[in-house]
Amino acid sequence: MITAENTLNVEDAMTFFKFNLYKRNKKATLIGLITASLAGIFMVGFGFFVGRISFMIEGIVVAILLPLLFYKWNERKLRKVIKKNRGIQSGDTQYYRFEDEGFIRTNDNEDFPERIEMEWEDLHEVCETKNYFYFYVRANTGFFIHHDNFNVSDIEEVRKFLKERVGDRYRAVL
Repeated sequence: MITAENTLNVEDAMTFFKFNLYKRNKKATLIGLITASLAGIFMVGFGFFVGRISFMIEGIVVAILLPLLFYKWNERKLRKVIKKNRGIQSGDTQYYRFEDEGFIRTNDNEDFPERIEMEWEDLHEVCETKNYFYFYVRANTGFFIHHDNFNVSDIEEVRKFLKERVGDRYRAVL
């Protein structure tokens, strides 16, 4: 049996949400950035075609600013999600117990006690990054555990255990 203890904080939560937005949903993010850049490039080309320098300058500004605004909008959206999450704001500690059949997650929050039991078949996906394991219970909903928070000396033991339980739903994004 493998166990882990994880105290929620804003910095780790931002890392999780950024991973979900920028790594798992690369396609949507890239489409947004490319569309924003193409709008500016189109304005530059149109300005060149009609012979208006001011339109070309505006196009250059749009090509640079729209992708930045897109990124900032996503950052703002992430901060709102984190602000609404009671567990992150209160610094709850979550406890995990990983067994052959599934896992159990509990917390230490007296106001909002939680106990979740889940079988491995019900887990949508497990992603591993350089420092975290991300467990997705649905496509965009999940939880995270830092490598250092497991009760094992070698993270390879956790990796092997998870690969055996979830099979092709395990993905390393290192």
